[in-house]
Amino acid sequence: MQCGLCKNESVLIKKSHIIPRFMYKDLFEEDYIIIARSNDLDKHKKIQTGIFEKNILCQNCDNIIIGSLEDYAKRLLYGGRLKNKPSFYRTVTRGRLKKYTLLNVDYKSLKLFILSILWRASISKADFFRGVDLGPHEERIRKMILNHDSGPDSIYQFCMMATGSSAEVTSRLIVAPKRIKRNGNTFYALLINQLVFLVNISELNKLELFENTWDPVSKTLEIPILEGKLLNKHLDGIIGTELRLS
Repeated sequence: MQCGLCKNESVLIKKSHIIPRFMYKDLFEEDYIIIARSNDLDKHKKIQTGIFEKNILCQNCDNIIIGSLEDYAKRLLYGGRLKNKPSFYRTVTRGRLKKYTLLNVDYKSLKLFILSILWRASISKADFFRGVDLGPHEERIRKMILNHDSGPDSIYQFCMMATGSSAEVTSRLIVAPKRIKRNGNTFYALLINQLVFLVNISELNKLELFENTWDPVSKTLEIPILEGKLLNKHLDGIIGTELRLS
């Protein structure tokens, strides 16, 4: 069978996680996680092993090519040794917005990691990812992942946000990726266990949001922390309704 990434005929593995298992950190403490479909929180469901797909990737692409991206993201975001050791600290802006600042980030690897999740969601046949259709971007992103080429910073820009520690509900929530059009931009939003990822797929960016979180000179990535009304505002845009899980 043909591998979805390298396009070579090969034996494909039976279990490729679309969202890496390490991102479910702490979600399995109660032997389940909650998965919510956009605009359909009342019909959330519980599963025990995460979402995976069979027969889409060969072992080399899953374990080595994508695996190396996942390994970097895991060590960066959840702790672990890295050759160029990153550091992070928490600050409060003049506008009282809390944020994490990550120093010495390998933006190329982090960007490709986030794109790899979106790309896998696009090629997946799982109903949960039915809202992701990258169209012509799917092939372009496939080649970027395969060749470890993140392209210029101006394409497929991304930003990350974290939900505050008081937002306990988001620590057990994964929301189906949603395509959003806003002010001339088209982007995808993913909420995964207290982390919000926004990926811009517009050729021309018109949103300030994607411009101010990454500084290529200092290799610094800023991650705003969403709490209170600001959190509800962003979640309402991503989910399309108020949080009412219990």
